[in-house]
Amino acid sequence: MLYLQANQISENPDSLLQDYKTARERYSQAIALDPVFALAHARLASLCAAVFHLYEPTEEWRDTARSGAETALHFQPNLAEAHLALGQCIYWIHQDHGRALERFEIASYFRPTIATVFA
Repeated sequence: MLYLQANQISENPDSLLQDYKTARERYSQAIALDPVFALAHARLASLCAAVFHLYEPTEEWRDTARSGAETALHFQPNLAEAHLALGQCIYWIHQDHGRALERFEIASYFRPTIATVFA
């Protein structure tokens, strides 16, 4: 339930930054209940990378994004969302567009219909 709430908030924010912070809390709570929930780690990473890029380029957002993506890949190496999240970290945080594109291609390989890659 916490994971679904976080998805709803992050995909339809009303007050943007505050809603993203609320979604981060929900993802973190979901992860606390199930530490190997790779998809929650990946979604948290994507959210944190976006907040780093759009609102608050702080170490906390950067580190949470990167560790979330790496943790998701550790638990589920074939998870498209994990590769997408790592690609977003590389793209938005490290500004390495070539390496990010490689991750996006891997994400689309594992899930060809992952719309976020093509957005």
